[in-house]
Amino acid sequence: MAYLSQLRLRSFRNYASLDLDLVSGFNVLVGGNGQGKSNVLEGICYLALLRSFRSRRIAPLKQWESEGFFVSGKLSGREGGSPSAELSVGYGEKRVLQLNGQSIEKASDFINSFICVTLVPEDIELVTGTAGLRRRFLDIFLCQVDPLYLMNLQRYLEALRCRNLMLRRPDKYPEQAFASYEHLLIEHGAFLVASRIRWIELLNASLAALSPQLFPETDLTVCVVFSPSLPRCLDTTGSQADVMACFSEALDRFRDRDLNEGGTRCGPHRDGFTFQLNGRDVALFGSEGERRASCLALRLACLNLVRENCGDGRPVVLLVDDVFGELDPARRGALFGALAQADQVFVTCTEISEELQDLSPAVYKVENGGITS
Repeated sequence: MAYLSQLRLRSFRNYASLDLDLVSGFNVLVGGNGQGKSNVLEGICYLALLRSFRSRRIAPLKQWESEGFFVSGKLSGREGGSPSAELSVGYGEKRVLQLNGQSIEKASDFINSFICVTLVPEDIELVTGTAGLRRRFLDIFLCQVDPLYLMNLQRYLEALRCRNLMLRRPDKYPEQAFASYEHLLIEHGAFLVASRIRWIELLNASLAALSPQLFPETDLTVCVVFSPSLPRCLDTTGSQADVMACFSEALDRFRDRDLNEGGTRCGPHRDGFTFQLNGRDVALFGSEGERRASCLALRLACLNLVRENCGDGRPVVLLVDDVFGELDPARRGALFGALAQADQVFVTCTEISEELQDLSPAVYKVENGGITS
């Protein structure tokens, strides 16, 4: 079984220097609040996805007055007796990515060397936050289960940037340039929308199976409702060809408006998602407990699908950041039942519960930016 066997942090959050040996299975980081437990999980997440689960900015990740930071890790126990893989990312004047000592230019060739799924208090924002946060969450999930999704997302965003630039200066660019970038926008955007339709259907099937565990003694079922900015595509088969036709029609219909506003108003960058319990919007009508249970269901459903669809030897690493105290016994039980699906689990807590003790984890004491096992 593959797993993250070593983690190194340099000038990352409150860690000036950390070298940590890890085990497969369960790893528990225990300590008081503000000691640096979550920062370790954040470093692991950054190594997998080149992004934090707490901040979209780079500056907060650097230690105070440091010019940059460095995160590296080693993946051991890979299938087929293949050697360990060493990953590193450094930020100074520019970002430097390395895999087994070789520089990597493209982020798409680096991320997802291991699959990282998070269960963190910030997940509540998936329900209560903006549509952009939900799109970001879904894009990360789809990049993990479908390698082509990341490539299409990157090319779509570049085509979108170029089209918006031309919309703001239409007199400067010939019609052929508009047509060229709109073709790319339609092609890659249709792939994204068709993928979202397909995977949301699978996600909802997994959510339906999980709902009885997370909403016991009720008939509540949580689901994701997709509201594409190309609504007519839901009336089709949802194939890429059908979505391309809908997208092309929408761009033609709204071109004058886009020229007036200097931006592209339709496409997957404008798609919306909501979470519902039996047809009720959880953000508007759900209790605090229902919101948190819905977020937990969503993350566990993603874990199920990642486990089912990433059978290529990459380890699945689950990060659980101090969420147990927010769950009632039934939902805690559902979470503990799901932990075994991951190859490696990292849990932070202020004290170790009996449920965690029963898992015979490796335990690390975290205090003021230092860790002892």
